[in-house]
Amino acid sequence: MTPQQIIDFGKMRHQVLLYDDPSDLESLMRYTLIRYEAKASVLKTAYLEEDPGTDDMYVSKPSDFKSLVYCEDDRGRFCVSRLRPENTVEKIYIKKDEDGATAFPVKIHYLASIASMGLGESFPSGVNESLIMDHFFAMLDRENAKLLRQASAVTGMQDSSEADETLTQRILALEGMFDAEQAMIPPITVR
Repeated sequence: MTPQQIIDFGKMRHQVLLYDDPSDLESLMRYTLIRYEAKASVLKTAYLEEDPGTDDMYVSKPSDFKSLVYCEDDRGRFCVSRLRPENTVEKIYIKKDEDGATAFPVKIHYLASIASMGLGESFPSGVNESLIMDHFFAMLDRENAKLLRQASAVTGMQDSSEADETLTQRILALEGMFDAEQAMIPPITVR
């Protein structure tokens, strides 16, 4: 599933959708992704497949890189790693074991950014798409309800939309569920 598909599903849910400007809908989706990323985190793994033949190894940061968690070799042993600038580009530096026992591939575990992903890109594995969808729908319901109340006040028609407090409580409850989705950092062995 993609963020754009969630936006499209959200638009189809409403009989009357006044909050339908594409840039506003994208902003709501970005807000949802930012909240999910801040509370739940997205843990991903990149690989250095083979030994480059040097004592020090450098790997380009993945495009969705947010923060380095740790590196481990194929046996699950910790590898010293950190971010280092090289020729104005920040790369991930990995130090081989002094005894040369680093087993390849080396796994680079990092926190990924979903807030900056393209709306047409699929969510990475481990992301709770249904929770993101529910949060986006609640945000859209709240914004649309505000416009429906304004339209009702102007036309004198009865307003049947949910109260702002109810919708806000729904959003806060979903954000509380984001906390339960926090990425679990796998264990490592330090020798």
